[in-house]
Amino acid sequence: MIFLKKGFTLIELIIIISIMSILAAVSVISYKYFIDRAREQCASARGYEIFEAVAWSYEDNENLVDTAKIVSVVKGITGFDIHIKDVSGKVITMDYIYDSIKYDIKADMLCYRFYIYYDVGGELIYEY
Repeated sequence: MIFLKKGFTLIELIIIISIMSILAAVSVISYKYFIDRAREQCASARGYEIFEAVAWSYEDNENLVDTAKIVSVVKGITGFDIHIKDVSGKVITMDYIYDSIKYDIKADMLCYRFYIYYDVGGELIYEY
């Protein structure tokens, strides 16, 4: 009668552990990517709300840019604090903070378009 050994050899265990480590590393990288994308999408949604409030204020003020009114209307409608950085013609540049990250919005009221950038680095994350 032949007795068979039961269990794994050391080589087999090392191979299994290395495969599991590779899978864990890939999943952690993917998880971080999806978390960052979700954060960008939420920040973009907040930026869109801010832009809509700015557009409403702009149209309510007979297509004139009044920075004090824009800030108060955005705070009243959305509850978000914004800071207007620059106004040149019908283009308003402002910033807001979402999830401890500062974002810039460049709102072109003439063409009814807006762009959202990271404040640091200036990378475009959303365009409408």
